[in-house]
Amino acid sequence: MNGIPITCNCYKKINHINKLPMYPQMIFLCFVFFYDVWFYCFHRLLHIPHIYKHFHYQHHVIKHPRWQDTFVASTIENSLSGLGLLVPLLWVDLNTSFFWAWLFCTCRGIARHDPRCSYIVGNHHLQHHLHPNTNFSAYYIDWICNTEIKPLPIKSEL
Repeated sequence: MNGIPITCNCYKKINHINKLPMYPQMIFLCFVFFYDVWFYCFHRLLHIPHIYKHFHYQHHVIKHPRWQDTFVASTIENSLSGLGLLVPLLWVDLNTSFFWAWLFCTCRGIARHDPRCSYIVGNHHLQHHLHPNTNFSAYYIDWICNTEIKPLPIKSEL
């Protein structure tokens, strides 16, 4: 039979991307960036009222969380919230950068739920527990999406 052979290369890495130099630091940042974007989108989805009521509410019962409260959530939420970390595996092979990014994102998530760590990671997520319609993810993602909590204006004593 003459003609164009039909093959599916769906699962192969994109060739022109694989030819780019991929330094471990670049790959690490790529994993973290896609995690942050995924977490923002997924977290916004969890705040849709019907979804919030059934899946995310239990995480927000605690207004002043500690590190132990990080994973107080539904099984579905805990299972899906980190999937963004897998996106770069579409064009890079599994390597140690994935492990370090996973470890970094997990530790950062735990630290964001404990006020004792706010001098390291800030209080961005702690504010989210007090004002649930703001501060959904990393500072830079909330800034880009205009969902960070706005600082209150300073009142002058004049």
